[in-house]
Amino acid sequence: MNGNEPAFPMDAEGYADPAFGLTKRGWMAAMCLQGMLAREHSSGQEANVEWAVNYADALLEELKGGE
Repeated sequence: MNGNEPAFPMDAEGYADPAFGLTKRGWMAAMCLQGMLAREHSSGQEANVEWAVNYADALLEELKGGE
């Protein structure tokens, strides 16, 4: 599983388009950041972004082991 692959590879008309949309890594990082901010936990913007990307990378690495 490659983090640079699209998370939702569909174009606006529902056809598969591997160049469309967020990457898996970007989508996972956004979800991590959303969860952290929902808890109102804030260590500063730069630290929050770094935390989210690190968790996304760790999740992608873990998922890669299941292939």
